Formats: sequence, structure tokens, C-alpha cells
Amino acid sequence: MEKEVTATQQTGALGEGQVSVALMKVGWAPAVKIEQDIGDDLLSFARVTVPKVDEDEAGSSTGTDLFDISMPVILQVKSSPTEYLRTKSRHRSRAGWWYWEDTKGHLDHWTGFGLPYLLVYQDTANGISYWAHVTPQNIDKTPNGRKVFVPADQTITPECLDQLTQAILTQRRNLLTNIQPGRLKALPPGQRLRYALVVPRLAAPHLNRLSNAIESEEAVAMILRGRLADIYHIADSSGCPPVKSWRSHKEWGWRFAGAFLTALDSGDTTALMRLAGKAPSKPERDACRAVAGAVAYANGRTTAALNALSVQPDARPVDRGWVLMLRAHVLYEKGDKHGAHKAAQNAVRCFKVSGDLTADALRVGCLSVVYASADAAPLDFQDGLAAQDNLGTLWRAQAVSDALARDLDDRFRGWAGDKSIRFVSVRAFDLLTLAGWNAAFSGAWGTWRDLLSQASRVCLASSPGSDDVRAALDALVRTGNKSQVKLAAQRVWLNGPLDGLHACAKTLAAGSWPLRSEGATFELLAEAGDLLTAEEADGVIGRIIKLLRTDGTVRRLGNGFSDRLAEVDSTLGRLLYAASDTSHIMCAELVGDLFDDDTGRADAMVRVARSINLSVVPVETLDLLIEVALKRGDHYCVDLLMEVGEVHPPAIAKLRELHESGNAMAARALLVTGEVTPETWRALGKQKLAIVRKMIEDATPKYPNGSVAFGMGGYDHLDDLTRAAFHTGDNRLWKGVTDALAAGVLSGDQIASAVEFIAKHQNQLPPHIQTRLRKIAPTLKPAKTFDSEAGRFTSARFALLSATGHLDSDTTIVGLLGLRATDPRGFARVLQDVPSVHQEGFLIAALVDPEAETRAQAAYSLIRVSKGRPAVATRAATALLAALTMNDGARMPLATAVALTDLDLEQFDDVRTFVAAHPSAVVRSRTP
Repeated sequence: MEKEVTATQQTGALGEGQVSVALMKVGWAPAVKIEQDIGDDLLSFARVTVPKVDEDEAGSSTGTDLFDISMPVILQVKSSPTEYLRTKSRHRSRAGWWYWEDTKGHLDHWTGFGLPYLLVYQDTANGISYWAHVTPQNIDKTPNGRKVFVPADQTITPECLDQLTQAILTQRRNLLTNIQPGRLKALPPGQRLRYALVVPRLAAPHLNRLSNAIESEEAVAMILRGRLADIYHIADSSGCPPVKSWRSHKEWGWRFAGAFLTALDSGDTTALMRLAGKAPSKPERDACRAVAGAVAYANGRTTAALNALSVQPDARPVDRGWVLMLRAHVLYEKGDKHGAHKAAQNAVRCFKVSGDLTADALRVGCLSVVYASADAAPLDFQDGLAAQDNLGTLWRAQAVSDALARDLDDRFRGWAGDKSIRFVSVRAFDLLTLAGWNAAFSGAWGTWRDLLSQASRVCLASSPGSDDVRAALDALVRTGNKSQVKLAAQRVWLNGPLDGLHACAKTLAAGSWPLRSEGATFELLAEAGDLLTAEEADGVIGRIIKLLRTDGTVRRLGNGFSDRLAEVDSTLGRLLYAASDTSHIMCAELVGDLFDDDTGRADAMVRVARSINLSVVPVETLDLLIEVALKRGDHYCVDLLMEVGEVHPPAIAKLRELHESGNAMAARALLVTGEVTPETWRALGKQKLAIVRKMIEDATPKYPNGSVAFGMGGYDHLDDLTRAAFHTGDNRLWKGVTDALAAGVLSGDQIASAVEFIAKHQNQLPPHIQTRLRKIAPTLKPAKTFDSEAGRFTSARFALLSATGHLDSDTTIVGLLGLRATDPRGFARVLQDVPSVHQEGFLIAALVDPEAETRAQAAYSLIRVSKGRPAVATRAATALLAALTMNDGARMPLATAVALTDLDLEQFDDVRTFVAAHPSAVVRSRTP
């Protein structure tokens, strides 16, 4: 029996068929007709394309792979051969058509699915499919009803595919956002491990709803949340396998958890790589590789990282992007800027089509490489800024806040004297380190470095143990922060514990030097190289020289560069204390090769030369140093000749020639090399007198606004002038000294050393100079600068007041107590020159001061005041040996060795033996 097919039915069928074809052309699944008419026409499944990966070269792509993203899409198709030939409306500057809702409530029905819903206007005459994504946000309310706008520039074509895909993925993200923290089981099994590593707060059981039993992925998330104690508690209740059994457990997930713990603790990724080959699913295999690569990269093993981060051809979009993104960072560090940029761009493409919460968190990591490696600013800069705000970064920020709050609470309790017993399951250092690992797995390597730096500084400031110091210093070096490494290593060298610093230095001496942490490595060795054995120091020096000769003096990392010579000069200088004669000869040859007309090179090579034992260097090399020095006519020439002149007379002859030809700088150099004559002192005094007068002129206000010029650091010109006046007795030079002191316009650091020298030698000065200094002393003051009363000036002025007879015994005691409270080091320094019945007792007490510099000065002063006083020497030696035994650092032993240099006091024989066996070669080198 025949049945009429209406024109409307025919047009509808044609339209639905054309839409189905259009969907297949863009790679989507063939549309299926929904049989029951409930206001919906077709059902399809969204698919995405990601860059194909060549097996021979991970990260490169020559095509695309197609993936179904497990997202059904419902379509309502409105077809016509005439209605959609021309647009009828405009909305927000876009042409298109309005769909007005009738009384059937279609819009409520369409948005009620919770799935992507497309309204398609099909132009059957031209085969064009116009679409709109129906969401509550896209529905306009009017007095006449509700409507949805269908833009004419949104078509189901390859050109608009990205726009269509992002609309679908927005709906997917909204669905995933509804997953609550601690509800890992709401996710597909294969994706749970990635969620545990990238957004652990979402995967870990909630703190207030601790489960009786946990899965392996939840355990991984809990580890990254610093909740290992909770895992032990659950294991005790048989809620999970014992931690010690994880590595050998029959289930792959628990074996991964065990290998994960090992990798975080030791950096060993061997077990992870084995597990990758046995993973139960592709996402878990790729998670294994991502973790292994990130851990290897964090530990400076870039080659191992690249091997782990080999992208598998069958990897799914988000996992492919994850591995590609981490690989891009390693390539960038290895100098492959083009490869890094390409891998990062492909990763971005993978993440954009993933519609996954972890993809949003991971995308930030690849954008940083895209920007760093791009020749010009990327077009999607604003998109990159917006990508930084995601759940991963938000939850990580909360973890950091919790860690710092914990550290602050510990410090407050210590400050307040809280003696109550507290059980601490995790330290701030651990929480910050784990948050750093979470950042590393997310490719946020800048954040990883920041958090590792914070963790290290928290540990160094609060944990005195050697193991903690070693771990903190090692982590700080890995961040590549040179200034922080320098400050931390300096502090530990001065104050201890030396064992932790020594262990870190040994590790760096034997390990690899990744480009990013190379400078920080040099900084630590510049402070701790003297703790190495001669063999270790020789090895490091040889590596540095080879690096300079083969890789050059400039280190390049991405778009940045660093001058290696400005780093290794101090490093070589400290290492040479521990090194053999062979290294000293090699460094002398390096100076001869690199000292040239470049100011930076000349400056660095002079600093290296100061630490070389030139007495073991062959004469030919010494002659070469003289030759290269004379090619320059500035102070670097004089400085290098001065160093060589201490062991090689021809260099002194050249300095004399320079001095006789009018080179003002040569006079000081001759004095340093032992050419001490009245003529040399006068020449130095003449030069310094002119400089000091210019300093006074510059520092004297000339205008109503009081603008002046101060010089900070550099040569201590007034001290040089004072010594020249003392050794020549030249009244003109002395007048320059006293005028400078009386002027009151020089800063405290410019006059402190001169005042100290005068106080020590007050009774040896010409009578008329003593008289004038007695008048100056009570009113002596520095200029009003930020450091006017800081540093050594206050104690120097006190010593001068005592030396010129302005202090009685009572005033002296009061002044000493004031110095003890405000300037402990100055207090210990002044005591060797200021007579007091309490001198010995004060100095002995200061031997156990909390600050290394104060202990060192007290040791030096105590030894000096023991000269010619046998009874005092006996007591001082006993106290000093006990204090040295309690001391853990190199500063106090060094000061002790220096103080004993020209004193032959048998009472201090045991002290000499102690410092002669000190682990620091710097200390041993100064031991008489």
C-alpha cells in the first residue's frame, strides 16, 4: 500500500543525510537517527585529530591520528532549500538566524541532557550545515520568549572544526568539574593515575573522610599531598598493602607506587621504566614514562630523561601531549630550540582537543616552552596567561600556603618558648618539596624551581643537621639559583655543619653539570672546594678548564647566556687550596691564555692568579704572565705583575719601571711584593692624598638640595693614606688624614679601617698628630648615610676614644657592654686594644657566640692578647681548644690559624695541631 512522503519529510531526510556526511568529512562518527521522536534527530560521537608521532623521532609529526573522545553529541536538524540562503539577523556583529522557542519547551529539553547539543540549520540547496551549541549561557531571554542565535560563520567544515571541538570540550570540562575531591573512582580507570599525579587533591581521599581502604592511585596522590603517615595508618588496618611490600606486590598499581616512592627519594627511575613495559593500559604506561622522565630531568640526567620521554605512536591525546610537553623542556635545556618548540606546539594541539582537567593543568607547561623558544611573540599570548589559572595551580598554591603556615607556626612556637610536646607527621620542607614534584609532573618547571628553593631555604633556616643541610643544598643547586646557593654555602662554611657541605661538594665534583644548574654548581664549589681531597679538586679543575677550552667561556641556555669566567674564577680560586701542584700549573697556563684586552677576562684571570701557588709554576709560564700583563696598561696589568712579583723578580723589575714612568698604581703593588722603601710609601701617599681630597670634595654638599657623591667598596684609600703617613712621618700626608676625619662627610666604611689603625698606633704617632686626634675623637662622626653607624665604624671610634684617653674604667665597661649588645664582632675586635680587667673573661665568653664571625674575632683577639702573658696564654689555650671542639664551621679555625702565624707560644701547640688537621684546605694553608 502506497504512503505519501511529504515535501517536509523529504527535505528533513535530505538535511539529516547531508549533516551526517558533513560530520564524517570532519572525522566524526556517522550520525545515527534517533528512532523515537522526542525532539531530537541525530546522535554522533565527537572525534579529534592530534599530531602523528614518527617512531624514529619522537616529537616530530608528518600527519595526524584520529581519536574518539568518548563524548556523544545530540543534534537537532532544521532543513530547508530556501530559508538559509540569506541571513536574516545580526547578533554581536555576527550574521545568522534566530531560533525562537515554541511552546513545546525544546530548549529546556535540549539543555537537560548534560551532553553537547547542537542546533543545525541545514541549507539543503548548497549542502551547508550551520550550527549553534545550545547551552543555558547561549539562550537569550526576551519579553516574547526565548531564542538561540545560529551564526552563519559556524559551519560543520574542516575550517570550523577547532571551534566546534572547543564547544564540545567546554561541555566535557563542565562535567568533569563536578567531580569532587576524594572521588577518584568517578574517573575511568586508565586515567586515574594521571589525575593522581597532576591534580592529587582531586584523587586523594578527603582529609575529613579518610577511607578504611584505598586504591594504589589514591596512595600515589596521598604521597604527593604529604600524607604518608595516613597511608601507614590505613595499612595497619589492612586497608592497603604495607608500604615495604609495594615494590614486589602482585598488582601493577602498587608496584608503581613503590617505584614512585623510590624515584622521589633517590632519583632512581629504573623500576619505573621496567613497569612502563608491563602497564595494564596505555595511559598508565605513559604516566610511568612521564614520571621517569620528569625525575631524571630534575636530577640533571637529560639523556635518560629523553629516553624515558619517547612518545609512543599509540598514545592517546592527553597522554601524548603530556610526554611531548615534558620532552620539550628537556630539548630546550639541551639547546635544541627548534625541536623543543615543535614538540611544545604539538603538545598544545593535543591538549586543546582533550577536554580534560589534567590537560588544562598540563597546558601551562608547554606554553612556557612555546614562548621561550619562539622567534617572535606567539599570537595566543593572552590565551597563555589565562591558561595559568586552573585547578592544578590553585590546589598547588593551597599546598604551598599550608606548608609555609606550618613553618611559621613552628617558628612562632620557638619564639614564644612553647615547650609542649607535638607530634609532627610531615615537615614544611617535605610539603614544599612534594608540591614541587607535583609542579614538575605538570611541566611547571619554573614553579618546581621556586618551590624547591623555598623548601631548601626553610630547611637551612630551621634544621641544623648535616643530612638536612646536604639535602637542602643539593636541592638548591638543582634550582640553578646562583645567588641563593652562594649565600647558603657561605653561611654553612662559616658556621657549619661542614659535613653536610662537604658531602654536597663531593657529589657535585663527581656528578654531571646540567646547563641550568652549572652556574649554581660553580657557586657552591667556590665556597666549598677547599673541603675536597687533592684528587677530587684536581678532577674538578681539569673539567672546568676542559669545559672552557671546548665549550667556550659563554654558556647558552635557550635565549639566555652567562659568562662562565665570571663564575669559575672564584671556583678555581677555592679549589686550588686543595689541589696538587699540577692544577696550579694548569691554572697558570689558563691565565696566560685568557688574559687579554677584554676587561671581563682580565678581571677573572687576576682573581684566579691570586690563588695560584706561583712558586711551583715553571719560569717560562711566569715569563708568559709578565708578557700578557704588559699588553694592558691599566690596573689589571699591575695586579697580575704584583702576583707574579712575589716569586719572580723580573715582575718586580717591570713594576719598578712602571713606577718610575709615573704609574701611580705600581707603588702599592711594590709594597705588597716586599719592596718597602720610604720612596715607595711616599709615592703611594701622594697618589692616595689626591684621591682622598677628591672624595671629601665629592661628599661635601655644594647645592641647596644637599646632593653629594659617596664611594662604596673598592680600595680603602684613607687607610692606605694613613699607613703611608705613618711610615714616612710626612706632615702633609698626616694633614690629609686628620682633615678627612674632621670633615665628617665620608661614610663609616670609608674611615673605619684608618681609625682602627690609628687607635692601635696612637702612642707611636708624632706628638702634634696625637694632640689633634685627641681633639677630633670626641666629635668623630661619619656622614649621615644608610650605613653611618653600621659595620666597623662604631667599634673603631670606641677604640680611638680609649686610645686618646677619653674613657675611664667605668665608661669603658659601659661602652663595651653596649658594643656587646649591638656589635658583638666589633666588641671582640676592640677588646684586644682596649685595656680592661674583664678583657680575658669577655673574650673567652665570646668564643661560644652564636655567630661565627664573632667567635672568629674572639679567638683572634684572645690569642693576640696572650702574647707576653704566659698565665693568660695557658688559660686562653685551654678555653680556645674546648671552643674549637664545639665549633662546627671553618671561620673560627681560620681566624685561629691566622692569629698564630707569627706567634711562637708553646701553650697553643695543641690548638695548632687541631687546626692543622681541619677538613678545610684554606684553614690548613694558614696554619703555621
